[in-house]
Amino acid sequence: MPVTISSTLMPNHVAGKPLKPQRSLAVAYSDTRSPILIALDDEHRLTVTLPSATRTTGWAQVDLTDKLAAQGGLGAAPAVQCFAVSQDSDGSIWLIVAAADAVGADSKLFLSRKLPNTAQEGDWQDFARGLVPRAVPAGNVFSSLVLGSADDTGAAPHAVGVAMQAGQMKHYQVNPDTTDDSWTCLPLVLPQNATRCLAAACGSLADLGRGVYALCELGAGVNLTFTTLPEVVGGVPITESRQLGLPAGFTAGMTAALAALPVEGGRSELYLSGDGLYRYSSAAQSKSGLPGERIADSTLFTGTAGLVVTGSAGHGIDAWALNSADLLVHTSGTDSGGAAGWQLPVRLGNEVTAFAAYRTAPADGDLGSAAMALGRSDGSLALLTRDYSTNLWRTRTVSLEQPDTALELQTYTTRITVTDADGVPLGGKEVRISSGYDVGALVNGQYMALKQAVAKPVGTDPGGVITIVLETDGVTAPTYTVTVDATSTPADPAQAVKTLLRGITDGTQIADARRSDGKPLFPDGGNGAACDVAAAGVEQLMKAYDDLAGKPPTGPARSRRTVRAADLVSSVGVRHGADGIEVLRGESALAARAAVDSVEYLSPGDLLAALWAGLESFGDWLVSEISSGWEFVVRIGKQFVGFFITVAEQAVAAADWVLRHTLGISLEDVVAWLGYVFDWSDILKNHKVIAHLIDLGLDWTVGEAGRLKDALGGQFDTVRSHLVGDRIVVDQSNEIFAERLRKAPAAEAGADDQPQSNWAAQQLGGNVGGITVQPVTISDVPGCSTT
Repeated sequence: MPVTISSTLMPNHVAGKPLKPQRSLAVAYSDTRSPILIALDDEHRLTVTLPSATRTTGWAQVDLTDKLAAQGGLGAAPAVQCFAVSQDSDGSIWLIVAAADAVGADSKLFLSRKLPNTAQEGDWQDFARGLVPRAVPAGNVFSSLVLGSADDTGAAPHAVGVAMQAGQMKHYQVNPDTTDDSWTCLPLVLPQNATRCLAAACGSLADLGRGVYALCELGAGVNLTFTTLPEVVGGVPITESRQLGLPAGFTAGMTAALAALPVEGGRSELYLSGDGLYRYSSAAQSKSGLPGERIADSTLFTGTAGLVVTGSAGHGIDAWALNSADLLVHTSGTDSGGAAGWQLPVRLGNEVTAFAAYRTAPADGDLGSAAMALGRSDGSLALLTRDYSTNLWRTRTVSLEQPDTALELQTYTTRITVTDADGVPLGGKEVRISSGYDVGALVNGQYMALKQAVAKPVGTDPGGVITIVLETDGVTAPTYTVTVDATSTPADPAQAVKTLLRGITDGTQIADARRSDGKPLFPDGGNGAACDVAAAGVEQLMKAYDDLAGKPPTGPARSRRTVRAADLVSSVGVRHGADGIEVLRGESALAARAAVDSVEYLSPGDLLAALWAGLESFGDWLVSEISSGWEFVVRIGKQFVGFFITVAEQAVAAADWVLRHTLGISLEDVVAWLGYVFDWSDILKNHKVIAHLIDLGLDWTVGEAGRLKDALGGQFDTVRSHLVGDRIVVDQSNEIFAERLRKAPAAEAGADDQPQSNWAAQQLGGNVGGITVQPVTISDVPGCSTT
């Protein structure tokens, strides 16, 4: 059964608009490892945005604020003041909300039931039914909430809220046990003489149970304690506390943050940031006064207003922080080994005002995928997802369906056409599709989480076509495996782009490059030196891609081993000197790499994400083939950082960075050069021509209807004359009846394998569904009243 597949790197459009600005964010993962975004906007409306298989943009939104109306005494138009979200290791989601009749009115607290992470809108439409009100003292207006995990008990998690009461800040802990009537909300017991609580987190110790970590000012000093949940005895709350040792340098007035990470046995590790990043393992919390271990210095982890820690012991941990310069910083490591077990922190974003992150539980030997949501000072929202197999970060647009708005996305658009042996398209044919790594895409206009391990069934449209629209922020893409009737066909959406990249061996090929509309990529001829640099890097990295394509990952993503001169096979690089940029090849490149004393190795995704963020001063870089694989190294300031290229797609991602960084071009330029970009003014002209042709056609049709009326009348008389015994006798001697009437007409070879037809078919298929038909009566044809 013939299957033809064509792909184009091109801009595409969905009927939608980006999510509006958000003031606070939370992100959880669904059972398909897709992000679930919970956010509070500037209008104090709480929403959940989910992957959707029924929306044109692939996202659906449920307004949770409306669900709160009339709950627990709230009015018809409540305002959400703050919220917090947590997710258990089994994926279950918990939510606590502070809401009131107006933004500044007294708060009411509500704790949700245990919510499934199936990413179904129906799970959230019934959101209010499972809310449990938690009574709080009158006069409190809550400004922030912290929610723990239920991994320790399986029941609802513990919560802490910060409120203003008569101009004073108060901290309350909320009883998660709905069967316990002894208390619902009590002031958080702070150390004696505490003047201010700087940060708090909910956790659990093996010997003490649930409680709250609190970093507090005590006059000129600072104190870090763990205090258990209160037990009310004779009307008096009784708690137990344990003081943890603080590192030198923490002083009163410092902006710091805490985060608790659930680990096995119902315990939690504590992470502290502010003047560096510190980890308190379970052993470091077993008795009072034990210090935490430093896993990052204060270079980036200083004055941190927020901290999120995700992952699991034994499978790697991610730590994210928002520091005093509004920079999102990130490091990852293991659960032991101090700083030696953690990578160099990197900057992943600037002007960040809110952020959230998650990391999925490991499955089938992988390390789990990850995602983070960033709110920026300009009101924009960025959603970044990291694939566990390639370790690369991808930016995704969160947009909501809007019929009258077209949102442009840069995409790989793939068309899969299934026909029978005669070339007749097979509509409704089941095709199973898997992806080289887990990724969300629009498949025939509906969102689908394509999986590496599962081939998902998709039915062809009436034209026998399946269209996959994959948003991309670069030139990398997963390969697809398309299976029809037990026959599998591989498809690489980026194959044409890789072929073009592989053909670049000289800077003049870039300087003379043409866009798909025929215009030069560089109208001024381009910078010859920059083009030479880009060509050298792309050529070497595509050699790495070809060497690794189809092979399993070779070695760890991160390693602290030293690359010696004897390990080097070949190298290409760039050196910045007083005389400008010099391209290094052959012996000079090998000598430059051998002269690098030490390299701080990072995960490929983190280093490339940091490079894309553009927050560092980049210098020399080298791509080297070593005896055990490939290596990419770049100098940031005076330090060399790099990664081992273990997956072929990492080489393509690095080539993409070399191109854009060296040449100063945008993704839109790359798409116009290596993919296909339409001249939209010409398309608008075509629309006008088509509309005029339709008008002419309708005029002709109305006139022709009158003529056909008479002609048909004459033909019926002819038919009557051929009736023999009330039967129509058909002459079967015509040779046309010897042919198969269903055979499809021959098409121009390769006509549907072009960007133009690819785009046209996808747009036509996506828009035909929006056509409405209205009955029209042809009244100006004599004797005709047909509708």
